[in-house]
Amino acid sequence: MSDVAVSHAIFVIVTVILVSAVSAAVIVKTYQIMSAYAVKSQEEAQAIQTQLTVVYAYYNSTDSSYYVYVRNSGYEAITTSELPYVEVFLGPANGTMNLYLYSQGGGAGTWGLAEVYGGQGGELAPGSMAVLVVRTGAYMGNTVHVVISLPDGQDFGAYVQSSP
Repeated sequence: MSDVAVSHAIFVIVTVILVSAVSAAVIVKTYQIMSAYAVKSQEEAQAIQTQLTVVYAYYNSTDSSYYVYVRNSGYEAITTSELPYVEVFLGPANGTMNLYLYSQGGGAGTWGLAEVYGGQGGELAPGSMAVLVVRTGAYMGNTVHVVISLPDGQDFGAYVQSSP
């Protein structure tokens, strides 16, 4: 009789250990899924908050640069501390685009902030308009493709009919 009781006791202990192990695995996996969902939700909320619209561009032959007008049509400001991490791509409508990195006083191959309308301290506030000077060094045609890439990985682009 005692053999049966020992067998049942061992069976109960093994069952409890297995159930505990499975429960721990389920809890860990549930936490991982919830974490991934929270991160994705935050990214989606950020994408909704930040929106840029490329409005207009023109080529200035005096300084061999394109001036691109961009409106912040989102709900979140783009600060001056973020500007060095913003990349601008510009090229002819059906051609190769070139990368331009931020440099306020740089030469060809860079872009800078020429003017901000409606923002304070150079900040691109919601509803404000910025004029970017993209120092291409060459005319790329009447229709150019502009893409602005923000530090958080969002890209905003448009084909813009520029005036000569």
